Amino acid sequence: MMAGLVVLPMLLAFDQGTSLALPPRAPRMGEVHSAVIYREGRRYLRLGYFADKSALKGKGNDPLAVVLRGSVWSGVAKTFLLDVGPAKREAYLLELLKRYWPEKGFDASRPGVVAFLKWERTPLNEGATVRYLFDDAGKAYLDRPGATRLVVRDVPLVIALRAMHFTPGDSADDPVQRFNVELRYALGLD
Repeated sequence: MMAGLVVLPMLLAFDQGTSLALPPRAPRMGEVHSAVIYREGRRYLRLGYFADKSALKGKGNDPLAVVLRGSVWSGVAKTFLLDVGPAKREAYLLELLKRYWPEKGFDASRPGVVAFLKWERTPLNEGATVRYLFDDAGKAYLDRPGATRLVVRDVPLVIALRAMHFTPGDSADDPVQRFNVELRYALGLD
């Protein structure tokens, strides 16, 4: 076992794209927002965003900041709308990890990073869904077709994975911005 990572058999199946398969102590979460991402003019990826809305109640006026801190359960389901090769995915994920790494001096040879990239290094066919579920105790649970669930316990890696999925962009139609708008609405903040 690599430091900070545990590979377990799939604990539960994901429910038909409407909610994330959850470890036993996790709350049920419905999808808060979904968006389709285009690359080079083609539909590339469908993103589904999830959060534990009941745990967010009473935690202030910035639910996205609470999600980014990892104080509540949250998740992202990424359904690929095109076939995607492992080399491109790995290069893209490595770039994102470098950008969102919470500590000075990102090290791609860190055991947790190596194990994560190895787990992600697989071709994905159109329709395949990769799911990232973040708990409120600093762990991430990753699922993809044909793979055993990966449990990430390496804290800087979990922080980087959460940040790469929940850091908003500048555009008003950015999927994370829209997730935040819909989350605020669902919580009665707007």
